[in-house]
Amino acid sequence: MIGITLRGLAGLAWRAADRATYRCVMRLRRLAALTSTAVVAAGVVGLAAPATGEAVSYRPAAACRKQLKPGGDLSHCNLSGLNLSLRNLTAANLVGANLIRANLTGTVLARANLRGAFVGYSQAKRVNLTGASLVGVHAIGANLESARMDGSNLVGADLRNTRLRIAKMNGVVATRAVFVGATMTGTRMVGAHLASANLSRTHLVGADLRNADLRGANLTRADVNWMDLTGANLAGANLTGAQWCETTKPSTAFRYGCLTGG
Repeated sequence: MIGITLRGLAGLAWRAADRATYRCVMRLRRLAALTSTAVVAAGVVGLAAPATGEAVSYRPAAACRKQLKPGGDLSHCNLSGLNLSLRNLTAANLVGANLIRANLTGTVLARANLRGAFVGYSQAKRVNLTGASLVGVHAIGANLESARMDGSNLVGADLRNTRLRIAKMNGVVATRAVFVGATMTGTRMVGAHLASANLSRTHLVGADLRNADLRGANLTRADVNWMDLTGANLAGANLTGAQWCETTKPSTAFRYGCLTGG
């Protein structure tokens, strides 16, 4: 039997800890190389910037104020926390802008370009985003209740945990968009393009998705009670755990009444 001293055991433990630490550091380095850098703006940490390996820089708000007008160039401006309620920013260029926690209540952003903008946790009730480009927008936790978004482009947008109650989103293009945990009660999305969108755990009670394209969409554990899916295309959609009650189904292939999908 081989005897091992307490000092020897301690040495082995330390070497094992060093190896574990080394492996952990290497994993983090690999992860950092694959993912984007973090944005630290207006006290908010954790929103991702494009994976260029470079920190995101914004134009200061003071340099952008004169552009707060229809058609203004507000690209990459730091507008975080500003009160922009009721402003007319029709067709403004807000590409990559920082609008985190901004007040956009009633703001007119029709046909504006917000591609890749950060709008997380903003207050945007009744905002007008009709025909706007919201491709790849980061809007986690934003309040978009009663928003007008008909015909907007939301391809690849991140709308996790947003409040979209009673929003008008008819004809939106939202393929591959992420709506996980969003509240969309009473939302109108007639003819919406939602192929491959992630709608898991969303609250879609009473929503109108007539003729919507939901091919390959993820609706796991979604609450779709009392919604209208007449004419919708659900081919390949994942309905595991979805709650259905008095929902108007797209075809007679679906059962009626209150049930759980899957």
